Amino acid sequence: MVSKPEEEIPISTGVLTIGLSGLSTTPKIYDAFYDIISKARFIRIIEESIKYSGFKDINLTIRIEGHLTDLENTIKLVRQSVVSTRALKELQTRHIPSRVLGEVKDDIIYIYFTDGYRFHLREFCIAYVQQNETIMHSEDALIGYILSGAKEHYINGLADTIAHEITHLWHIKKSKADEFRIKNHYRFLKASKSSEKEVRDLYLKAKILFRILYDSQDIENKKFKQNLDYVIKNLRAFYVHLRQLFITFQANLCTEGMAKFMGSYISGSNDYREMDRYAIGRATALADGFNHFYDAFLYIVNHLRTVHDKLSTDPSFSPFSKGRVAWANDTYQQHMDRIGTFIDIFKTCPYIIGPILPATLYYQGNMTIEAIGSLSPNQMMKKYVRVCEEKSINPLIVNSIFHRGTFNISRATGEFNKLRKNLGI
Repeated sequence: MVSKPEEEIPISTGVLTIGLSGLSTTPKIYDAFYDIISKARFIRIIEESIKYSGFKDINLTIRIEGHLTDLENTIKLVRQSVVSTRALKELQTRHIPSRVLGEVKDDIIYIYFTDGYRFHLREFCIAYVQQNETIMHSEDALIGYILSGAKEHYINGLADTIAHEITHLWHIKKSKADEFRIKNHYRFLKASKSSEKEVRDLYLKAKILFRILYDSQDIENKKFKQNLDYVIKNLRAFYVHLRQLFITFQANLCTEGMAKFMGSYISGSNDYREMDRYAIGRATALADGFNHFYDAFLYIVNHLRTVHDKLSTDPSFSPFSKGRVAWANDTYQQHMDRIGTFIDIFKTCPYIIGPILPATLYYQGNMTIEAIGSLSPNQMMKKYVRVCEEKSINPLIVNSIFHRGTFNISRATGEFNKLRKNLGI
């Protein structure tokens, strides 16, 4: 194992410690990284990201992770792709673990250098070669353009990522978002009377329940009946798994929204109109998706109970027979898929709708970034709605029955809870 040297660099707010992650293969990763982005530019991005936090004493630790051989092989393949269709196809199918450029773990920012750069290098090369396959270029000129273009794409993405992750570090402290999460987590545990894992496992069991019907090894379908009994007895946990989406939603909107906004702000890529357009589309999809989600949950609970009751009272009943019951089972799966679609929409909203909250406060409400960053999730939501009302803007997200918006968290939560009570869960 090679040594992992660290470097301490004084910055305006404290000390920046840069080192290699334990998974990096060689200290030469430093040289490769600083060949892409100069140390001066790297530090400038970091200081810009910290500047708006309001903190004057941030000591930051960054770990750079990379595998030099993987990077060298990808660059070699890029060079071959310029003149070889076969190499281009190989580049298109080459596995790169993730396009994630970095993340925060235990208050340390990890930069996944070689994976992130390889991703940008591959995408830029494929797009450019395909667009220019009929244009005559010298091989060296084309390779040079691809390498320099991928480099700038990567640096812009890296600047966005660093600002995003540094924002998480200071914003969670200033906004007291962790206290908000802990309080809501306690509410979740109290409501579910189960651990998170038990609740999640129950949802997964319900999700694949009727797929067990097609298990030819289990002639009497004992496994199906056991799982159905378990789901019926724990329908509250099934409800709670879905309900917790709403519990964490406002905090995620504000924390991820602030980080995403700051990432674009530092890299200079903020476009309020474009941001608003995407957010409107996602908020509309969220509102429509909730209606489908509501209907799907109602259908699923009723269908589970119907099948369970018939199995318990009618010895001749089989949920595996052809015709209406089989059709109902297929419909059950369609409704589970609708719930899955709503969950997917819900999970992306903090990254698409979330940034519009601080952006609106900044561009429409004339608030400073430091002031916005000091707001708790509740305060940010209330300020956002107030500014929208003052500027005659339709709020995309509200969390009060006294306000109107494209999606109302409070009203949706109330409707879902009312459905739970009506179903006796």
